[in-house]
Amino acid sequence: MRTLIGLLLACVVGGLVVGCNPKGGGGGGQGKDGHDHGPGPHNGVIVELGDEDYHLEFVTDQGTKEAIVYILDEEAKNAKPITTKQLTLSLKEQPPVTITLDAKPQEGDPAGTSSRFVGKHDVLGTKKEFEGTIGLEIEGKKYSGEFK
Repeated sequence: MRTLIGLLLACVVGGLVVGCNPKGGGGGGQGKDGHDHGPGPHNGVIVELGDEDYHLEFVTDQGTKEAIVYILDEEAKNAKPITTKQLTLSLKEQPPVTITLDAKPQEGDPAGTSSRFVGKHDVLGTKKEFEGTIGLEIEGKKYSGEFK
């Protein structure tokens, strides 16, 4: 019994040190190595880009029929403004839906950069979980990340 309790404590402490939830916990986007980031700072789904160089947070607002994508740092915690002006959101719908999201800088983003991108479409007014891909270019490098 002591061994079992010790193992459980080790797992909990280990999970806190690593900083990400184990696969299947939290409802966020899943990393390449099978870890789950949990929900982002805006309670959205986290999408990894590159080797965790960037994280995106995908959020929808049913009332305004908007998709909002936040650019986050390597830890998926803080804004990481980029010079990109637009990104592309492709939703797996029938038929498929592609939405262009335009830069809408947040307070504190340096001039000429943005850590938030916003786009509208009627399908986003539907209460449901979305699945798709977000594509963008950062400093000449193309990135694409999937979410569910």
